[in-house]
Amino acid sequence: MDVVGLPEFLRCVRSAIRTHADSRDVDRLLQRLAMRHAEADMRKTRLQIPGTGIELWATAEIRLSGGVYRVTWRYEERNGDRVIVCFTLAQV
Repeated sequence: MDVVGLPEFLRCVRSAIRTHADSRDVDRLLQRLAMRHAEADMRKTRLQIPGTGIELWATAEIRLSGGVYRVTWRYEERNGDRVIVCFTLAQV
């Protein structure tokens, strides 16, 4: 499934973690996210914010040379397309 906004999402993730990890590790992470973000094993955690209808998805812990990370993102329906509208990246 192609998601509108995914290239910008991946660019931001790369920018956020490049200073903390080997660039080859970052590129592998981005390839996984680009190809498989909608698959169950990439969306290990589903978070719903009570009373808002907001649903977030989160990866399992991702181990890179610079540490351990978790990426969380949210989709929104726009003109029939699923768009990634926000994400967080946390070092855990």
